[in-house]
Amino acid sequence: MAFGVEGGSLAVMGVPIIRITAVAVIDLAQWHFDLADISIGNKFPLEKPSMAKHILAFSLFSALLLIAHTTVAPAQTTPSAARADTLGNIQAAVNKAIGAQVKTVEVTTSGDVLVVARVNSNMNASTHEGRNNEAKEIASIVARSIGGKSKFRTVSTIRVDYMVRAAASPTTGKVVDSVEFRKGPDGVFDFHQT
Repeated sequence: MAFGVEGGSLAVMGVPIIRITAVAVIDLAQWHFDLADISIGNKFPLEKPSMAKHILAFSLFSALLLIAHTTVAPAQTTPSAARADTLGNIQAAVNKAIGAQVKTVEVTTSGDVLVVARVNSNMNASTHEGRNNEAKEIASIVARSIGGKSKFRTVSTIRVDYMVRAAASPTTGKVVDSVEFRKGPDGVFDFHQT
């Protein structure tokens, strides 16, 4: 049996489940009403459907709708998952552009601040001016990556942190230098002198 996605709904062998569900419900309703009207001769009319048959028809209908609804749900992406995916794309773009090793760049958000951490990089030993130059390149990449995306419209600051982190404490570290870029009224992130 082949499964796929067709027009936003799960499909089985090219026929969307929602269509299958609709056909099954129509057939079930026709059987239900036909049974109520059938009689043999006029001597032995069949009984009208009992309450159990009504419950069975409703249960089948509900089960088919539930199956159609739950099979489509996993394909949908949550906003936080989409945002995490975009942060991963930003990290990959920064790594590629500046030639950084994978574990030396981390991208996170905190409120309206998007933080790019350069962890244990060779820039920690550089001058403040050297870190500013690299941070400008990083901020340019980040600004292009988040530009026009509604999930990042509240970001008002891009901060590049240069930090030293010991292997024994993978979540904390000492910030050597920070470089900030703040969004101006024109929507452009400008270098902020401290």
